Amino acid sequence: MLTKINQFAEEELNDDTINSKMLDIVYLGVQPTPYTHYLLQNLKRSPNIRIAVFFSKKEILDLPWKSKLTDEDNHYFKKFCGIDWRVLLRSISDKHSLFYVVGYNDPTKFLVLLIRRLLNYPYCYFTDSIKTERNKYSLLKSLTLPFLFKNARAILTTGEFGIRRLRSSNYCSPETRLLNLPYFVPFPDLSTKQKVTDKIKFLCSGRLVDAKGFDLVIEAFKICKDRGMLRLPCRLQVQEPSNSSFRNSYSVMD
Repeated sequence: MLTKINQFAEEELNDDTINSKMLDIVYLGVQPTPYTHYLLQNLKRSPNIRIAVFFSKKEILDLPWKSKLTDEDNHYFKKFCGIDWRVLLRSISDKHSLFYVVGYNDPTKFLVLLIRRLLNYPYCYFTDSIKTERNKYSLLKSLTLPFLFKNARAILTTGEFGIRRLRSSNYCSPETRLLNLPYFVPFPDLSTKQKVTDKIKFLCSGRLVDAKGFDLVIEAFKICKDRGMLRLPCRLQVQEPSNSSFRNSYSVMD
């Protein structure tokens, strides 16, 4: 991940329109997470990068991590009438910095993308995995996203799956640069700390919400158990958000 983002930064520094030995990045994220904390900490260590960080939220209640994952020099959106005018004015006046925008479902971010596109100022966009299923927003996305993405320095997404989704979405032209930016945090080496046994352990971690598909995991283990394929005790430990439709759906497990 860091190799790819550093390569992208070096290419931006070599771009004739930037004409600087230092790459200034304005990062517009959603909220501090372990992933963004790891990414931003490493970007800040680069001698060729200056980065200003803005988050639209301090926390999202449905997400499991509650620890402080932010630095003192990070900022949060201060909205008036739903928009952070400070960030918006900066996107107009700062024509040299690369604006790294995460998501477009916030009015401030949407307007920043629009402004940078119209003024032909440098910007890139990150999406975890863009949704291509038809819904009430499909027409709006088909009308706006191809225009917003047209002049982006790059569209960054998670994994080859995300690349394929973007290619099939028709939101990006064939000339649009798509970058696979893996979504991960490093784990310590646990190989010497774990006792080797003949038991197989499965770990599936994530939010218990419809979009994550945990109903498939739960149902798969139930099928294995019903067929006698699963003879080991099972434990399902969850932190359930209040708006989850999974309530009581995991009673299939012992």
